[in-house]
This record gives sequence, structure tokens and C-alpha cells, in this order.
Amino acid sequence: EIINAGKSVNVNFNRIGNYEVCASSPVEFRITNPPAADITREIWDFGDDSDPGLPMPIHNYTKTGQMDVTLTVYNLGCPSKITKTNIVNIRGPIAEFVPESDCSTPYTWEFKSRLIDATSWSWDFGDGSPEVTNIENPIHHYTQSGNYTVKLTATNSTTGCQYQYNREIYVRNLKSDFSISGALPCRGNTLTLDGTASQDISPFTHQGQTIQYLWRIEEENRTVGSQNAVTHRFMRKGINTVSLIVRDANGCRDTLRKTITIHEPAPEFEADYKLGCMPVTFGFTDKTISEQ
Repeated sequence: EIINAGKSVNVNFNRIGNYEVCASSPVEFRITNPPAADITREIWDFGDDSDPGLPMPIHNYTKTGQMDVTLTVYNLGCPSKITKTNIVNIRGPIAEFVPESDCSTPYTWEFKSRLIDATSWSWDFGDGSPEVTNIENPIHHYTQSGNYTVKLTATNSTTGCQYQYNREIYVRNLKSDFSISGALPCRGNTLTLDGTASQDISPFTHQGQTIQYLWRIEEENRTVGSQNAVTHRFMRKGINTVSLIVRDANGCRDTLRKTITIHEPAPEFEADYKLGCMPVTFGFTDKTISEQ
């Protein structure tokens, strides 16, 4: 049996490019030692509390200031590392934001920003409305559904750096709607449930199945998921409740409930039977129990 033993190696790397870098620009590092043949794994710590970098020494910084960068190299399980202090100085600004909306007011969005070393900033909400400047957490009202790219642009007048953060949001006005059509609503007949009148819906997963519509026949305790219209044979006489649940791209849900009365007339008649020779006249009385 052959056992490959690792060894400690001398580790070194350089920064590519200038010492002072705007945070909007990625910083690249290059390993100068050991040679690639002696590296079975490498881990980067870029000094800004970001997740350890895989073998791709190009990094976009999420903090500003002087950074200590550590490289750990493994040779068959044996680690060797080097830390270089203040190897790069990241200059602000940095800008990020988180979009938030409520399902009850789907056209109103709030944008919560994280700004570092910004002296001014502006918002472009992606719908052609005027830009908003120097408001940290603006609220914006959209007028129609759509996908919008929101841009937050920050500037630092001292460093001369600019940072732009883009994020796409999905504005939806979700509405569940459906029709019940087909044969007469009689017991045993098959009717069609069609949810294509719903608006701003998106596919979602239910019990491992990708669907657009989730149907519930409440009196039968039955649930059916579908991508398109479905058919259902109603066997319960009287009032039946059908619900349609839909979702949008933001995870909001809407439910519409409709009732349908399933009829089952009971045909019956009575004959006035008399004995006699032909010609004989019989009388018939309709005893059918009908439903309105």
C-alpha cells in the first residue's frame, strides 16, 4: 500500500494592481509560491469577514479600509499559510439595499440601505419616475405590475469613488379568479375548473409537484394541483365549495372561494290503473321532485 504524505511549503502571493482601490472594483491576488503542482487546496481570507474564497483570488470587498489577507495552502492535507497586513486599502463608498413589500399593498415597496463612507447617493426605481437623492430608506409606489431594476448609486466626494448596487424586484398585483363550466351542474356530471383569469401568478411547488393552481373541493376534502384547467366529477348533491389558491413571484398567496349547487332531480310518476277492455284510458300524474 502506498501512502502519499503531505509537506509544509513556503507560501507567498502578490496583489495585482494599485494599493488603493475603490470598493466598486474587484481586487485580484496571485500566488507566487508554491507552484500549482504542490497545491491540493487553497483558502483565502480577504480580511473583510466575507466567506472564505475558493480557488478564485478575485474579490469584491464589502468593507472599507486597510485589509489583512491570509492565504492557506494545503499539500496533501498539510496546511501552510501566510498573512499580509495592510496589503490593500479599500476606499468607499459601498452601497447595498434590501427591498421589502407587503402582500396587502403589493405596489408599495420600501428599500432599506446599507451605506458605508457615502457623501451622497441616489435611487433609480426603474419605472421612469424621477430619481430620489440622499434618503436612506425610501418608500416608492409603483403603478403597475412588472419586473424593475432598482439602482442605488453612492458617491464619496473625497475619494472620488462611486459605487452602484443593482437589484431586480418583482412587482405583482396577485388575484385569484376562476370559472366553472361544461355540462349542467348535475350529480355525476364532469365540470371544468379554469383559473386562467387569475393575474400575476407564478409557478410554485406543492407536495413535490410544480403547479400554478391549487384547487380544493372542500366538501370532498380533496386537493388537486395543476398547471392548467382541470376537470372534476361532482358526486355530492347540494352546495359544493371550490377554492383556488395561487401564488406570485414574491411568495404572496391569494384564495378565491366559489360555491356551486349540484342538482339531482328525483323522477317519479303515478298511474291511474284501471281494468277493462280496449280501448282503455290511463291517467298519469307526475310526482317528480324537482330542484330550482
